[in-house]
This record gives sequence, C-alpha cells and structure tokens, in this order.
Amino acid sequence: MENFKIINKKAYVLEAHLIKIGLIRADQSKSNRLRMFLLPNAIVVYKSLYILLENIPLNLLIKHKLPKNDEQIHVDVQKDTKTKRIKNQEYIVFILKHAIDEPLRWKRYLPEYVDYCLPRDINISFAKTHSVFVEILSLRPRFKLSEIFPVYQSLEEMVFQTKNANSFRNKVKIASDNSIASCLIHAFRIDGREPYRLDGLVKSRIVFHYCKKGTNSISQITKDVNSERTDRGLHHISETSVYRFLNDPEIKNKYDPIRYGGDYANNNIFSYLERYEAKFGDVLVIDCTELNIHNLNKDGNRVRMTLCAVLEMYTRKIIGFSLGYSENSGLILETLEIAFKELGFIPRSILHDNHKAYFSKEFKKFSNAAFELGIHFRKAKIGNAKDKGHVERWFDTFQSKYLSKLIGYHGKGIKSTSKNARVGKEVEQRQFQMSMIRSEFNLKESIKELIGYYNQEENNRGKCPNITFLEADYSELQELTKIEYSKLFYSECNRKVQQSKINVNGYKYQIKNSILEDKINDTNILVRYDPKSNESIHLFDIKTKKYYGEHGLADRINPLPTELDLKIIQDKNERLTQRITANLHEFNESQERAQLLLHSSPILALSPQKHIDSVIKEAEDNVLLRSQVELFEAKFLKKKPTVKKRLSGKLEKDHPYKVKGSFKRIQ
Repeated sequence: MENFKIINKKAYVLEAHLIKIGLIRADQSKSNRLRMFLLPNAIVVYKSLYILLENIPLNLLIKHKLPKNDEQIHVDVQKDTKTKRIKNQEYIVFILKHAIDEPLRWKRYLPEYVDYCLPRDINISFAKTHSVFVEILSLRPRFKLSEIFPVYQSLEEMVFQTKNANSFRNKVKIASDNSIASCLIHAFRIDGREPYRLDGLVKSRIVFHYCKKGTNSISQITKDVNSERTDRGLHHISETSVYRFLNDPEIKNKYDPIRYGGDYANNNIFSYLERYEAKFGDVLVIDCTELNIHNLNKDGNRVRMTLCAVLEMYTRKIIGFSLGYSENSGLILETLEIAFKELGFIPRSILHDNHKAYFSKEFKKFSNAAFELGIHFRKAKIGNAKDKGHVERWFDTFQSKYLSKLIGYHGKGIKSTSKNARVGKEVEQRQFQMSMIRSEFNLKESIKELIGYYNQEENNRGKCPNITFLEADYSELQELTKIEYSKLFYSECNRKVQQSKINVNGYKYQIKNSILEDKINDTNILVRYDPKSNESIHLFDIKTKKYYGEHGLADRINPLPTELDLKIIQDKNERLTQRITANLHEFNESQERAQLLLHSSPILALSPQKHIDSVIKEAEDNVLLRSQVELFEAKFLKKKPTVKKRLSGKLEKDHPYKVKGSFKRIQ
C-alpha cells in the first residue's frame, strides 16, 4: 500500500500510480492534471504528489479498480504499516545479531582496545559493541533511531547500556562525529580509574624485565618499570595492567621462549609435536584410574577399586588389565605381564605417566631388564594429557559407554567437565545401600566382560580391535621367548649347585643334563623363578648371563622303595656309571696321547744320569697313577654295587636301603 496514504484521517493516492493505471494521461501538463482533481486538496510528501481520493469521480474509481471509500484504505494502510514495521524490526535484529555472533565481524576491532589492558572478556564486549555501532551508523539513512533503539536494548554484552532513547541518540551522534572507540571508552571505569593506554615505551620496558635473567615475578616487574617512570616524571602503571599485558597469547608466544629457554621447548613444543600413526607393536600405553563404583572387599567394607589397563596403540586393543585397591608397582607389573603374554612379542616402547609407582625399585628393575631387550620407556609430560591421549580417551569411552551400564556406577565424578558426569542424589543414595553393592569377584567379572565387549565392537576404523590385532603385521617384531620373559617378570637369586640340585624357596630342582652337571656342580649360578609358581626355574651364568635352560622339581624319594623308586635308582646309577666310565676312558686316552707325544719328542739332556733319573721318575708316576685309578674304581664299585649284584641280593652293609630277603621277592 505504498501508493496510498492516510493524512488527517483522509485517504490520498499517489499521482504516479494514477498515471500508471491510465487514469491520468502522462502527456497532459501538470497544471491541467491538478485542475482535474482540485489543486488545493493535493499534498506533496517527500517530493511526491498525493491526490485526495474523494475528489476522483466514482465511475473512474470503479473503472480502474481503486478503493471506493476511505475506510478500506485506512485498514489496508494500517496492515501494511504494521507489516512493514515488523519486517524492519526483523531486519534490524538480523543485522545487529550478525554483528555480534560472527567473530570475523567483531574481532577486527579488538586491537582498538588491547592497549587499555582490560580483562579479555571486557575487551571482547568492547569489540562487539563497536561492531554493533558500525552497523547502526550504516542503518541510520534507512531506519529511524526509534526503530533501532528497542533492538539495541535487547542485546547483551553491550558495554554501553541505557534505557533512555535520548541518551542513545546522543551516543550515536557522538560516535558518528568522532571515533566509535573513544566514544565507548569515555567515562568507563575499571578499578576506580579511567582506563589508560600502554604506549610503546611501557610495553618495551615490561618485555625487557620479563625476559631478563632471573625470571622476575609480575610484582617485581611492575616495581622496576614504575621506578624508571618515577625518575622521568611519568604516571605509574598498575600490576593488573602488567599482568594482563603479559598474559596476552600473542605476547606469551613471542617472549616465553626467550624467558624460559630450554624448559619452554620441553614443556610446550616437543611434547605437542604431531606424531605419525603408530605401527603394530610400536607403543604400549599404560594408565590407571579409580572407578567411581563401590564394591564390598573381603572384610565387608565398601571401597572403590583401581583399574590398570594397557592399550596397544595401533590396534586400540586392551591387551592387559588388572584391578586393585591402589595404584602401585605390583598392580602395574601384573598388568604388564598379562599384556606381554597376550602380545607374544617385544614392543618397541612403553608410555606411562609420572605416578610415584613408576619410580619404585620393583619397576626400575623391570625397566632396566626391558631396556636391555631394546624397549624404550617414556614418561608423559606433566600437564599434557594429549601426550597419552589414546588411553585417556579409552577410559572416557569405557566409563561413559560400558561402565555406565552397571548398577552402582556414579558417573565420571564431580571434577569432570562433560555433561551428565554424575548421577542424581536420589539414585546415588539408593545405590549406596549395602544390598545394591556388588562383591569384589562380581565386579572383576563384570569389568572383564565389558572390556571383552569393547575389544569385539567396531571402532571409527570400521574394525573391532580383536580383528585388527589378528591381522597385524608381526614380521618386524622380535618374539618374546621364555628367556626374555624370565628376565622381565621373574624374581632372581644366586644359588650354589650341590649334587646336581638347586634349593630355591624350600623346593629342590634337579639338573638332568649330564654335561651341564659336570659344568656347574659346586658353583654359584643365577636363578630366575616365578614367585607365583614352583614348577620350574631358569638358570643363567652369573658373569656371562648365558642361559642354561629350564629345570623342573626334583623327584621326591619315598621312605620305603617301590618298583618306581628302584627303577629311578637304577636309571640314575646307569647314568652315573656311564658318565664316570666315559670320563675314565677320556682320561686314559688323553694320558696315552700325552705319553706318545712325550716319547716322540727329542731328549735334550747333557747328563746321562739326569736322563736316567727322569725316566725312572716318569715310570714311578705312571705306576702310582694307575694304582690310584684302580683304587678309585674299586672304592666306587664297593660303595655303589652294580645292578647284577643288587638283583642277586648281595647288598653292602652300608647301603641306605636295608631290606630283608632278596630283591627278587620284592619284585
């Protein structure tokens, strides 16, 4: 209805509209056109001529389909005006909201207020208000301030707030005449003073004292700068201004490397370097967390358990986990032992946090043994959760997706920043009832089942960790043998081998290798054993660490001999006889070879008497040696009768088994 207006309760129509619909000819002169519809009743509005509707004949109104009375035009104009007002309001709201919500619009004005050293949130409020005022000045030619002001009042985060339309009009006028920044900052108070700019001299002196050797504090930097300004008659700056200036991200990024040097690089650069995707077996990440779910321990008390887990980074599979009541070296080593058994190969590195358990004697012993196998240990940087973000993310997923299914789970805790991090008080009180709390065994089985579900479900890669683990490439990894496994997880001690047996923790272990018996009998060796099992031990040379093999428990001897005992004794005697016989043959052969070599060598002697004496002495030595060998054989056979003599019942009196009758009767 732009072609009609209601003026003084009367309807007027635009002359240009009448020309357009053909009611007035355009080729008529202006005076003739006005004379047709009574010139005194025509009104000019914004250089446009409006003619009173009642002056136009009715037949022309009907012919050209114009409204016949003022009431119809009055209703239509009111609707059009209201619609236009709403559209204008919506357009203004869109423009001003866009100036606030779009960061690219208001961030360009932040530098206007940085030098005032205001808090960051206030700086942002100034920048957003500045952006809104820029849009208001651009809207003024098309819209009235009375239309803009209600929209401005509804905006939040504006530094300039007023309920008076005149005050708003004056502020807009000052902003258009001067700069917007000076208009907004005028009369603003912070800590009871007007904000002041930090000029280039002040900034350079603050930076100088900040980077000076000795790493001065903020208060000391403020004192040093103000003492310099006092000597030159300049006003002081506040400690808050220095603090805000130095905490600007741009300033910190520029000057922190100079201030902190190598420590800055270690804590802020090296630990955050982008890393390539790990290969299979490259990294095992271990971490512990206390589960926010209660259980009953063996004493019937309500406690919470700690979950320790090892994540293989390439496959994202949990290859080992354990539950305990505290994060200690025992829990960590138990988890690593399970992980190594599951992996079956030697990983390239292990990543852990800085808990005190990783600095204990037990863990240092394990880490030293692992270092000898080529495993690299790395501690995650303090305060850098991204360094071991894979296992941190897994714990978050495990608690929110899997552990939350268990009755008694109280959420991630009050320190968590995620939504629904803790259950309601009513649910928590109900779950604290003793009848609702599960046992330790029940909780361990539930955790085992839930981790199994995780390893079987597909992840972001489209495969479950179990399948990725089975399809991984093992070709570049070294297999974990019993020798390496014993070095990592077994206890060790030094023991003396006596009568081909070794005593460890009250258990005797038999060496059944005759060659090894000759080598290590009556010597000290290194023994590695599993403290959880007494089935076998592993023997090593103390100096060279050479592996002597795995040896089992010695066979126990019954008080009275049985058929099995007799067979064992017979087998042992046969082995012993064969070993001694072989040693005697070897000794005789070596002596014969020595004699041949001796007699084949030329005799270098000037005195015949000396030569005769040496020959006689050699003969005496041979006779003496032969007699000693015969005595040794006789003595041995006397102490250890042969099998034939035993079967005939002719036992020696000093034999340990004194039985009546012959052995034939026993058989």
